Amino acid sequence: MFKPFTMSLFLMVLGAVLPLTSLSACAGEGEGEGEGEGEGEGEGEGEGEGEGEGEGEGEGEGEGEGEGEGEGEGEGEGEGEGEGEGEGEGEGEGEGEGEGEGEGEGEGEGEGEGEGEGEGEGEGEGEGEGEGEGEGEGEVRFTNTIDLAVGGPSCFEFTSFGGEVITIRTQTPDGCPASGVARQDTELIVFDSRGERYVQNDDASGQTLCSEAVAVLEPGTYLVCTVEVGLDLAINGVVVTGTSVPFTGTPIAAGQPCVRGDDDSLCAIDDGLRCFSVLGDGVRTCVVPSVIAAGVGCVPGSESAVCTGDLDCLSNGVEPVCGTAVNAGLNQSCVVGSAIDNCARPLGCVAGICEEIPGELCDLPIDLVGTAGAEDGDSTSFFNDYAFGSFQDACTGHITNGRDVVYAVLVPGGSELAVSVSAATADLAVYLTDTCPFTAIDQCLAGSDVNPGANATSFTPAVDTTLFIVVDAFLDAGPYTLDWAITP
Repeated sequence: MFKPFTMSLFLMVLGAVLPLTSLSACAGEGEGEGEGEGEGEGEGEGEGEGEGEGEGEGEGEGEGEGEGEGEGEGEGEGEGEGEGEGEGEGEGEGEGEGEGEGEGEGEGEGEGEGEGEGEGEGEGEGEGEGEGEGEGEGEVRFTNTIDLAVGGPSCFEFTSFGGEVITIRTQTPDGCPASGVARQDTELIVFDSRGERYVQNDDASGQTLCSEAVAVLEPGTYLVCTVEVGLDLAINGVVVTGTSVPFTGTPIAAGQPCVRGDDDSLCAIDDGLRCFSVLGDGVRTCVVPSVIAAGVGCVPGSESAVCTGDLDCLSNGVEPVCGTAVNAGLNQSCVVGSAIDNCARPLGCVAGICEEIPGELCDLPIDLVGTAGAEDGDSTSFFNDYAFGSFQDACTGHITNGRDVVYAVLVPGGSELAVSVSAATADLAVYLTDTCPFTAIDQCLAGSDVNPGANATSFTPAVDTTLFIVVDAFLDAGPYTLDWAITP
């Protein structure tokens, strides 16, 4: 999945308020009856009154009804009172017969008290606060235990949906002492799916934590690599752990500068933005990436606009377009300066025809004749065939991954060959060897790589020797002048 090559914790606190209600009810009724009889002459009248306050007539508190009825002769009184919630009834009857006076009293009292009160209170309060502080808190995205060989990395993939801050740590059972004979340490490197270095960190942070890398991830697949550093000792049982928390910062808008792998910045990924270089100059902004079809113009080195499929951004002799190198054979047609209609190695395109080109390989070097001279050349149309190695090597002091041109000259034993290479713009290098092609760093007899300025070096063989002069470059290529001289 990789040409060489993001995770989520959520903190949630819930608070809930649930009202609780209680109800009660009560009712009361009261009834009162009174009868009175009186004898006498005359007539008796009976009155009945019922009073109650509330709903109805009469006096009473609350809801109630009071009714009074009186019938007959004589005097009769009836009162009914009702208080509260309920009903109160009073009835009075009086009858009088004969002569004289007759009195009849009838009292009816009815009391009914009914109270119903219902109170219901329900309160629910919920407060939730969640704070997470500290190192290593979050969702565990992966945990792998690996063994590190001397100088060899151990890598694995993981996928991120983006918008998370990933913290990757390495630890060992024996720790990572910072000094002493037992010193051992690790280096963490994270690559994206394009093989670009996304983040690198080696903090040598103590006895238990070996390395830590923190980065905000965009959506994609990543390659986590752990390398042994220190005393070139194998380290067994290294635990690589990745934890993540959501990114809570403010997303960066389109067109604004950004830093890939930073621990506190992220483009607005929901808008499709990614942190890429548009012109291939290393200056990155938040842009929407695109894919370019075959034959369409492109920008070499651009991260935001890439060629579709396996196509590369190559020159067609006029401008860069998305295409595939043809690599034509000997005597086949080609286009001078084109990386698409070009020739297979070690052939070169001369006047539209693929021919063997002196200087491309050690098998067909450019022969120098005499004891001194100046050769004008241009490495642009050559390939990168040779390089002595890594940074700080013993030959030129730097890598030589640019295009190269090979010269050869016979130097008498005891004589010195001195060479100097100068260029107007390209960062070139030069080195001497008596074995070509070479296979080991000790086969480099002398070398130089300085910038700016001319690169000069020399060597004196003990016996007659054909020495190869290789004009190389740190990374690029271009026009140059090679000055050389043999001094007895």
